[in-house]
Amino acid sequence: MYKKSLRISEFLNFKFKDLIQTKSVDNSFKTMQAAGRASEITAGKAGGFVENIMHAGRRQVP
Repeated sequence: MYKKSLRISEFLNFKFKDLIQTKSVDNSFKTMQAAGRASEITAGKAGGFVENIMHAGRRQVP
């Protein structure tokens, strides 16, 4: 149990160091949000693309 908690604290320290090394915590949070939005948009586009292919396939079947 002690080892596990030590690992978690090490991980948290590492993450905080990463955040401090970036220009600011707020800035890194904004980039994370932007990346999240971008991935959502691309996922939506991919979903639409797959749907279009499926519909096209259905149309072609006599």
